[in-house]
Amino acid sequence: MTSSISVEWILILVFLMGVVVSLFATLVGGGSLVTIPVLILLGLPSQVAIATNRFGNIGLLLAGLYKFGEKKLVNFKLGSILAVFSVLGSIVGANLVLKASDLALRQTIAIMTFLVLGIFILKPQIGLRHRDLELHWGHWVLGILLSFGLGIYGGFFGAAVGTFFTYLQVLIFGESFLESAGTRKIPSTALSLAATFIYMWHQKVLYTVGFSLFAGMALGSYIGAHYSTVLGNLWLRRLFILVVVILAARLLIF
Repeated sequence: MTSSISVEWILILVFLMGVVVSLFATLVGGGSLVTIPVLILLGLPSQVAIATNRFGNIGLLLAGLYKFGEKKLVNFKLGSILAVFSVLGSIVGANLVLKASDLALRQTIAIMTFLVLGIFILKPQIGLRHRDLELHWGHWVLGILLSFGLGIYGGFFGAAVGTFFTYLQVLIFGESFLESAGTRKIPSTALSLAATFIYMWHQKVLYTVGFSLFAGMALGSYIGAHYSTVLGNLWLRRLFILVVVILAARLLIF
């Protein structure tokens, strides 16, 4: 790290950042759009920042999965099926991280984000309650293909991948925002583990920073998931729309 701040203060800053970001990100996603740029500003090379962030993000996912599981807000069947294909995609994405530019990808995702946001605005009841859809093979094929694509993105860059899993689960599988916040932890954790192992193999993870981020994000995620039902689906929807606008704008600008 080339930052003039002492290592001890950097680790404290990273821990506190992890707590604050994951309080919000465990519910609506998008935390990596904050943590990755901050890690780069602290002096980490971009590849190391992405890899270290993916390592730390596992803390958020595991703590959130545990707490949402306690509240019976995780669809393990759906999450496990999506996880298999997101892992396959993440292996592809992680191996592309040193070879491909993410500019066009981020701009495309930003445009798609605004399009999907339009659906949520035009259909205000989506995500506020569980919908008992009669799922057929088309739902599953589309869900699997999108999970594979999200896995590639998650392994490659990963910022807001949880937000996009929320799109998938609410729009295609009829989950509420609270249910999607829990269920998406399964594929997100699986793809993060797969990508992290690849980064570790190639020695791209800075473990001192990674463990500090892991601890902070685990604590923040546990607290955020604990109070998720206090917020409820309506406030989660509002927070979701807010974070989607911010993330999409940031992707387009940067």
